[in-house]
This record gives sequence, C-alpha cells and structure tokens, in this order.
Amino acid sequence: MLHLAYIAALLQLASAYTDLGNDTLAAAPVHKENHGAVLHASHTISATASKSGALAPGTLEWGVENDLVRRTGNKLSDAMLMKGYENYDKLTVIAQSCLTDLGEETTAAWSIELSRAFSAFHIKYVEYDIARIKANLTDDTYTPGTGSITTATTEEEKARLDEYIAALQEYMGPADVQGGDFEQVFRYCAVHYADTENVFRAELGKRLLSFDPAGMQAIWVDKMKDFYFQYAKVYGEAKDAKDLLIIITAIHSWQVDMELSSLQNKLLYDNLMLEIP
Repeated sequence: MLHLAYIAALLQLASAYTDLGNDTLAAAPVHKENHGAVLHASHTISATASKSGALAPGTLEWGVENDLVRRTGNKLSDAMLMKGYENYDKLTVIAQSCLTDLGEETTAAWSIELSRAFSAFHIKYVEYDIARIKANLTDDTYTPGTGSITTATTEEEKARLDEYIAALQEYMGPADVQGGDFEQVFRYCAVHYADTENVFRAELGKRLLSFDPAGMQAIWVDKMKDFYFQYAKVYGEAKDAKDLLIIITAIHSWQVDMELSSLQNKLLYDNLMLEIP
C-alpha cells in the first residue's frame, strides 16, 4: 500500500536538493553489521576487501573511495530524462505483458512479483543482446535487439535476485514503515541495477560488484530515489508503485542500451571504458 505520508516525505526530501547541487548531502546511514557479499557468478567474498587487499567492488568503502556515494553524482542530464520519458509507453506495454505472463489483469497494481519479473526479464534481455552483439561484430552500429523473452524463462534469475533482496531487506529494515510499496520498488530496482552492471563487468574482465547491503543502500538505493525525484520534477510524479517501477525501468532501459552500444565499440576497437571502476 502506498502511504500518503511517505509521498509527502519524498517530496519534502526532493525539494531539499532539487538540482542535486549541494555537496553536503548526507549519504545513507552506515550500519555496523558486516554481511557477506554474493556476486553474480555465485562467488562469495569479504564485504570489504578481496584476498589481494583491494577494496571489494560494490562495498560501502569501495563506493566512498571511488566517489560513488555522493548524492551530487546521481544527477541525470536533461537528455537522459527525456529518453526515459520517451521510453515510458514502451515499458508500460512490457509491464502489461509481464502481468499477463503472471496470470494477472493488465491493469493490476504493483506487486513484488511484478518487480521480480521486470528485473529477471531485463537481465535475460541484456544477456541475450550481448550474445547477439558478440556473434555479429560486423559494424559499429548498435540496434536494440527484439528477442522474445517471457517471464516463464526467468525463474533462475528471480531466485538468485531474491537472495540479494533478502539481505538488503534485513539490513535496511521493514519497507512498510519506510515508505511501503514505493520503498520496495526502490530496493528491487537498486538490486537490479547492480546486477545488470555485473553482466557488463563480466564481459570487460572487471571484478564483479558485491551485493554488500551497506554498499547497496548508499550507492544504489539512494541513486534510484535521486533518479525518480529528478524525473518527477520535470515529467510529473508516479501515480502509484507500478508507475514508479515503469519510470525507473524506462530510464534504466535507455541507459542499458547506451552501455550495450559502448560495449559493442569496446569489443570492436578495445578503446573505451565504462564509467564504474
């Protein structure tokens, strides 16, 4: 259930950093618990450091060292916001398709199952498109793929993501007292963003991001909220939690297409780097 008090709190927080130009904005609170971190490739590492002594990617300490926890770093360009807006209708259709696959009416409200389906569907799409790019390195023009993916093929991805979500939920506490469905959407989208980054990092031979909950909260959950606040300021607030999921995914979908294009150029020319170290 969407809590009206939470919406008011979100808007009050958004107004406090409308242009994300204040370097004094606080990052997410740091909890003292130390959780093990599970990678996309099912390897477990320390939450703070690898065997080599280097900070493990994805942890809070790594995020601080690489300047990824400053809220001012979450600013989207006007062009990116516009692309998200233009992508909205496409993602609405995908949401309806997911609901149909889940046996729900296309007008059904948001549910955890819808977020699980969105995340798993998108990961399958990214993996499919990377395989397609690698099999067809004939030119430097990237065109988004049109592969058919149904939620019925994504159960393995859902189960894997559930583990990361469970650790984040335990760390951050009950979502129903921190914003209800909106907060749940932010958390699920945060895990999906990190999971998607790992697909690209694996292709580039980079160390995978951990899902250390402290890092997830400070780097990714806050990022989801900042992206939404900026979008809402220009194009209007989400009508409900399902609308929020569509908005964030519409932005992410375009970002991923840009990453796919960059990856294609990297594989062709070996001269580009993705943004996250």
